[in-house]
Amino acid sequence: MMKQSLYPLFALALMILAGACEKEIAFKGEVTEPRLTLAARAVVGEPFDVYVASSIFFLESENAGAAFKKGLDTARGTVRCYVNGEKDGIEMALDSALSVAGFCYRAAYVPAPGDHIRLEAEFPGFDKVWSEVDVPRLPRFELLARESRKMENDWGADSDYYEIDLTLAVTDDGSYDKYYFIQPLASYQRSWPWGGYVGGEGTGDPDEPEDVFSSLIFTSNDIIFTSSRNVLGSDSGTSFGSSYFSDALIKGKRHEFKITLLYVPAPELVSRLGLKLATAEENLYWYDYSYSQLEMSFGGLFAEAVTLYSNVNGGYGILSAAAPLWLEVEW
Repeated sequence: MMKQSLYPLFALALMILAGACEKEIAFKGEVTEPRLTLAARAVVGEPFDVYVASSIFFLESENAGAAFKKGLDTARGTVRCYVNGEKDGIEMALDSALSVAGFCYRAAYVPAPGDHIRLEAEFPGFDKVWSEVDVPRLPRFELLARESRKMENDWGADSDYYEIDLTLAVTDDGSYDKYYFIQPLASYQRSWPWGGYVGGEGTGDPDEPEDVFSSLIFTSNDIIFTSSRNVLGSDSGTSFGSSYFSDALIKGKRHEFKITLLYVPAPELVSRLGLKLATAEENLYWYDYSYSQLEMSFGGLFAEAVTLYSNVNGGYGILSAAAPLWLEVEW
């Protein structure tokens, strides 16, 4: 009994000693100056937006949300995009849309397959920054076969769920190194039976499909990695992510592969089912890969620091591009 009562006292003594050993350590490394950051993704058929902000030193005591925009003179700053070598370029206008990512600039331009985009930004007090990207061509996917089966309901769900095996084919154009992006999406006929579960109440709008699947499985070694985010995702707020695979497996040929969708709602609940597919150029892939690695490093006792991928010269950030395609799946 005496032995057991000593343990709390021993732990308390250790805590007191640990507190007494605390010491402030002065940072003696290089303090980096603020630099411009750009965040832009050129998506075929969608408006071209660029978010401009300022980086902050990681020991900065100010609120990060305010510091992102600190020092940016929007009255004298300019953001321009040059498409396919045009000399004059398109000046991008400051949009009133609010975003924690920075000031939003929008161009009167919609990216098209094959476009080459050069993005430049100049603001007083900062170095000029620039980046370039090639907009990929639309992917060429075919749905060859579909087979569904009811999943075993051993968790007390109110509705039946299904697995769907899909056999797909992609024909690569062999133009340059790139990646393919795949994400299953659906919209609902009526409310989701579990209420607050993934997707909640569906909109029923076939133009706004929602992510309702908890898993997408590749049944062969075609998968490169599964993202933790909806890179080109829906507006549903879910973040099951998507999968990438590389054209290094194909090299200008036609390639067949299989995937399995898990936890697909019963047919009477789904008004539209399909796959959001995209050709993603390498900057989008590497940025998303580094972002996923960063998320996995949070809170890990032995986690190593992860640097986000950047392709912005003179500053930080990402300019990437993708060409999306919707492939309908009969359900």
